[in-house]
Amino acid sequence: MKVDNVSWGTNALQHCSSALSAVNENGPFNLALYAVDARPTKLEVRLDNLDDPRGSPSLVHVESFSRELLRRLEASWEDDGSFPLEQVDVEVSTAGANRALHVPDELERFKGQPLDVVWTNEGGKRRAETLMYSPDDAPTDGVQLAFRYAQVKANRGEKGRPMSRKKREEVLLMDAHAVASAHIHVDL
Repeated sequence: MKVDNVSWGTNALQHCSSALSAVNENGPFNLALYAVDARPTKLEVRLDNLDDPRGSPSLVHVESFSRELLRRLEASWEDDGSFPLEQVDVEVSTAGANRALHVPDELERFKGQPLDVVWTNEGGKRRAETLMYSPDDAPTDGVQLAFRYAQVKANRGEKGRPMSRKKREEVLLMDAHAVASAHIHVDL
């Protein structure tokens, strides 16, 4: 959440949170704020649908939240001018198909799904692979994360051959702090 760079950012975040609570209470929604970015001329809000396997809110979700948020921001503008509604564009959207995950917090939620993971290996080299989080393969000490290669086009052998048995069975262990980023994989 990036709201400290403008005077009205914290106020906008509070309105986003209260609008989200209202929408979740009034509808059969289970939405969360994925990101809030307040810039001098734009308020960008991205939503997460906790009930969707990929976290994707529907257009109904986005529209319901947008209406409630705008209603609250307009009231704030009329009451005390604490949100500069006339100078700021408000944009509400989804986190996107290739959304970034918060590691390690969101890994359990997206286990079994292909993820584009970038990490630094023990030798200090940066690696990027399409993997699936596999908590059952992790050591019991809870220090390392376990991943397996995902069954996707990027991991197939030459000329579209299936992934090798060795690659299918390989478990990659890494510390959470070694993971630079993890995004939901979109197979194109």
